[in-house]
Amino acid sequence: MKISRLIGLVSILIIIASCDRAADVSEPVSYDKAGINFLYPQNWKITDDGELDNIRYVLLESPGDAIFIAQVYLLEDAVSLKEYADWFSDEAIKETPIFERTTGNFIKIEAEISGENVAGLRQDFSINVFKLAVPHVAEYYRLEKDDKVAFLVSQAAKEDLKHEAEGFNLLLKSFKIK
Repeated sequence: MKISRLIGLVSILIIIASCDRAADVSEPVSYDKAGINFLYPQNWKITDDGELDNIRYVLLESPGDAIFIAQVYLLEDAVSLKEYADWFSDEAIKETPIFERTTGNFIKIEAEISGENVAGLRQDFSINVFKLAVPHVAEYYRLEKDDKVAFLVSQAAKEDLKHEAEGFNLLLKSFKIK
């Protein structure tokens, strides 16, 4: 009898935790600052927002540990999408020395950003935590407007994508450079 109660309690906690992690897009929050405009899920948080060496950046995190990064460069300083994705992936590997992060391959994708179809790259990779491989997905997009280029990066564990997809779609569809 005690085991069945414990299993029931654990099941309820798993369901509650899963519900908390889903992107809440019912009443999106508006962000409009320093030349960047977008909507994001109300249960996501902006964890970094600033400018460094003429690069404007914003980092958002979901309750389920997914991330979305926007970096805006001057057109003259921007690289190609592939160069950016390679650089970002290499930096992520360097920044996570405790965990082993695989490089992964890139495949071409497309998404609607600011009302237009934009080519992107999807990278499937793993982060190995104590010898346990956790599959992840990162998507990279390059959006150009006038003299600025925005690189947009989303990243989540594959198992969390079902909870995060609506949030990523909201961010991408509403993202604008001013």
